Amino acid sequence: MSEEPIGVSSASSGTVILANRGTKQGEGVNIQYTTFPNNKPLEYANQFFVWESDSPNIPWDRDPIARVPVGQDQYTFTQFVKFNYQVGVGYVIGYAVANDPAAICSSIFYPANEQPGQGQQLKMAMGSYGPGYVEVSYDTLQQYNPVANHNYIAIWQAPQASYKGGEMSAASIQYPNTHGQATIMNVNLQINSTYSIGYFMQKAPEGKSALASELTFTT
Repeated sequence: MSEEPIGVSSASSGTVILANRGTKQGEGVNIQYTTFPNNKPLEYANQFFVWESDSPNIPWDRDPIARVPVGQDQYTFTQFVKFNYQVGVGYVIGYAVANDPAAICSSIFYPANEQPGQGQQLKMAMGSYGPGYVEVSYDTLQQYNPVANHNYIAIWQAPQASYKGGEMSAASIQYPNTHGQATIMNVNLQINSTYSIGYFMQKAPEGKSALASELTFTT
């Protein structure tokens, strides 16, 4: 008897999102962040990083003018990000899922002209799949190098990616482009099962996690 072919009946994805909340003022801005329900931003050392910039792109080769730790273990919250905000100066602010600018997975731009700015987020989408493998496509922030920063993906047979390890399999990102595909091998998909793939910005120390995006699908 031949095996019944595996198919994906549904898929959904999520990522860290930033939104402007409230009037900008001389000491900083209010930003609403939304991560994942099982995230603990304070415990996992999530951070905001701030640059002066005329562009919505993070200037990866420059030091930030400010870094502000996320101050609570709530996965969604509006936090005041304190820095020397000046009228007529543009700023880009990134949200990092670790205490490292290289772990930034979402950003928001405050143009010098005070107009609503653009945001960027890391994204994943379902690619191909078959016996023993699953492929996803990803988009990181502009001018980011996922290989140099040791990004990787991992899969669980669960409705959400885990912050505590225990994945079925994992794979490093192989190409230094902001857009690409990544394949996890040694995955035996079962019919009528739910899986989640997490995208991680770096290998975090024990007890921490750098989960930045997740993709959940049902076979």
